[in-house]
This record gives sequence, C-alpha cells and structure tokens, in this order.
Amino acid sequence: MKLVTGKDSREFYLGESTKRIREVAGIEEVTISQYLDSYGRIKDVEVAKMLLSVIVDTIVHRENMKAVKRVLNELIKLEKTLQEKKRVLSEKDAEEMKKAIEKHLRIEKYMASFYRELSEDLNQPEVLRDIRIFQANEELHHKILENLLKYYL
Repeated sequence: MKLVTGKDSREFYLGESTKRIREVAGIEEVTISQYLDSYGRIKDVEVAKMLLSVIVDTIVHRENMKAVKRVLNELIKLEKTLQEKKRVLSEKDAEEMKKAIEKHLRIEKYMASFYRELSEDLNQPEVLRDIRIFQANEELHHKILENLLKYYL
C-alpha cells in the first residue's frame, strides 16, 4: 500500500488499514466455518487434535483482527484531538495528572499480575502466548507511567 503524504495521510492510512483488516477478519470467519465442518467429519483423534489447534489459532486471529480494527478506529479519533492539546500543563493540571497516573500505576500492576496468574492456569498454547504478550505489555505500561511521574511530573 502506498502511503499518502500530507495532513490527512495518517488518517487515510489507518482508514485503509481498517478496511483491509475487515476483509481479513471476514476471510478468517469463512475459514473457521470450513474448518469446523471438516472437524465434525474427522474420525481420527490425532488428526482432529491437529486441526483443532489450527481452528483455535484461526479464532484467535479473527478476534485479534476485530480488536485491531477497533483500536485503529479509536486511534483515528484520538489523533484528531491530539492537535487540541496544550503543550504546557498548569500546576493544577499537573497535580490532577499525577493523581491519575498514580491510580493507573496500581491498575497496570494489577493487570500484569492478573495476566501472570491467568497464564499459569491456561494450557492452551494458542491463547497462552497472547496472554503473556498482554502481561509484558502491562508491565511496559507500568514502567512508562513510572518514568512519566519521575521525569515530568
């Protein structure tokens, strides 16, 4: 896909991406249906186990693509409001921001712990890898927020 330059180029690119993601999610949906049809007719348990792994992966792909599409749509909205933001925080705004970040530090810590515990309970590798990524992502959020507090507020 060719990137468009100019003021609205990022919005255009994200919009085009959401269209392609919608298409891929639709393909995944059809594929799941076809796999399930085949899965129902398989008699050999080992073959069924192998296909089940592919089915679960495909379901994860479909749901992740739906989520990515929602994220891109939100990103488009957020980036439109970014230009309205002030560059310098007032003392009052800084104090409110500090309180909000402290609250979110606790939330991020809880979420990382939740995903860590969830990963210990799961035995489905197709889902487990995403849960571990979520955990690492929450831990990264925690570090970013800590640094924001330490260096900017």
